[in-house]
Amino acid sequence: MSAKAEMEFAVEVEILGRVRHKNLLSLRGFYAGGDERLIVYDYMPNHCLIAHLHGELADDCLPGGVKLDIVKWVNPFVEKGAFDHVADPRLKGRYDPAQLETAIMVAMRCTDRNPEKRPTMMKVVEWLNGGLGRTEEVEDEVEEHAEIDFNEMEYDDGTDYDGYDGKIQRERHHRK
Repeated sequence: MSAKAEMEFAVEVEILGRVRHKNLLSLRGFYAGGDERLIVYDYMPNHCLIAHLHGELADDCLPGGVKLDIVKWVNPFVEKGAFDHVADPRLKGRYDPAQLETAIMVAMRCTDRNPEKRPTMMKVVEWLNGGLGRTEEVEDEVEEHAEIDFNEMEYDDGTDYDGYDGKIQRERHHRK
């Protein structure tokens, strides 16, 4: 990252740290590591900016069928423990495999068909921040709710999944 870009980021963080207005989110922090620069804001309830500007919800961009297709696509890789096949190929292997596995296992829990079995956001944050027993605890919870019947999933986009072979059993994977 160039010195100019570093300076621009520092100035932006400083300005955002001082700005206070009822219609602006407060700066919570920032991350500057390697070539990555991130700005962290508070969670914004009541949808996202695009919803307020254009009256569209973010969910509109991925109908239920597409979300289900993603889950169906990921499942065989999770069953085999082939988490690297799920990673964005543009990353070219530049990621921590343990963190990738944790993120995928957390995503599996967050996509449970029963909303009551999904973890709270506090639990997700704890897992992603490396809480005690991070991967093992997530795997235990995935295993506990591991049976998914795609035929029972209901979507209002008219997608029919009766042709899918139904139940998938996710196996627990342990790193050596």
